[in-house]
Amino acid sequence: MGTKAHIVRETAARLRFAFNGAGGRGLPGLGPLVLVLVLGVLAIGFGPSTARADAIPEEIDVVVHPSFPGTSIDAARLETIFNTTLRIGPDGKPIIAFNLPPEDRLRAEFDQVVLRMNPAEVNRYWIAERLRNGHRPPRQIADPMLVRRMVGRLPGGIGYLPRRLVDATVRVVARINAGKVTPP
Repeated sequence: MGTKAHIVRETAARLRFAFNGAGGRGLPGLGPLVLVLVLGVLAIGFGPSTARADAIPEEIDVVVHPSFPGTSIDAARLETIFNTTLRIGPDGKPIIAFNLPPEDRLRAEFDQVVLRMNPAEVNRYWIAERLRNGHRPPRQIADPMLVRRMVGRLPGGIGYLPRRLVDATVRVVARINAGKVTPP
């Protein structure tokens, strides 16, 4: 995998070739415009909002719908919920797990601590599960605030959020901090 600058240079070179062609034919004037737009999007994607490896890790709270039974969930139970082997709660109602996207750093930390897998391993796991057993991964939601809203509205809902986003619409049943699952 190349550096960010290398990726940008390689993308720019491919776009120049695609729009100018091998013989210099292409769409006059359009190539530079598209090139500027694509490079701008790439620059935004690699900007300061991109998670850095040296960033201070954020504490993660595992949250459930307020009616979810029990006061806490341990690491082993979380693993069975998020690998979808446990789909029915102790009250007999379906469990609806929500995940952030694979590229989200909270998701990567959650998967590493709870499932004990890195993003590539998680991806391979779900491909195998789908082929062998027909199991689907937890529902994926791109925004932690939407995860909070969905968990708060759906009995049986469970997800994880940065601690700073937890409010009264959900209940905390576990915390992930310093690579460990702890009670709330």
